[in-house]
Amino acid sequence: MLTTTLAITERTTNVLVMVGVLLLAILILIVLIALARKILFDTSTRLELDGFSISELQELLADGKITQEEFNRAKASVIAVNRRKLDEQDKSEK
Repeated sequence: MLTTTLAITERTTNVLVMVGVLLLAILILIVLIALARKILFDTSTRLELDGFSISELQELLADGKITQEEFNRAKASVIAVNRRKLDEQDKSEK
C-alpha cells in the first residue's frame, strides 16, 4: 500500500511539473507575440512613405538633392499617410 501511495505521489508530482513547464512555455510565447506585434505595428516610431522617412528627406534637403518645396510636399505626404494609418488603427480598435 505504501508503494502504491508513493507511486501515485510521484506521478502527481511529475504531472504538476509538466503542467508548470507547459504554462511557462505558453506565457513566454504570449510575451514574444506581444513584443512582435508592438514592433511590427507601432506606427508612432515609423513615419515613412515609399521608403523615405522624414529624417531621410531632411538629409536629401541638406545635401541639395531636393528643393525646399519638394521636401515640404513629401513631408506633408508622409504625415497625411501616417495620420490615415493611425485613424484606421483607432477605428479598428474601437
